[in-house]
Amino acid sequence: PEYNGDESRYLAPRTVLEAKLVEIWQEILHVERIGIQDNFFERGGHSLLATQVMSRIRSHEHIDIVLSALFKHPTIEA
Repeated sequence: PEYNGDESRYLAPRTVLEAKLVEIWQEILHVERIGIQDNFFERGGHSLLATQVMSRIRSHEHIDIVLSALFKHPTIEA
């Protein structure tokens, strides 16, 4: 689905970790610009892509996050 979000609400990453997570989301979702308040699922994410996100976070950042965390907190900021 095409994203119809409000670009004026874009919030850039504030930390190194947020920037790395933005990069991962952009690669997985194939979008050019992700803000830290963007909802993963509203930007085209689904359960299979969520598993890819968690796998990349685990392999690139050595952080183990349970998959359910993305469903409960679907923004990078959260």
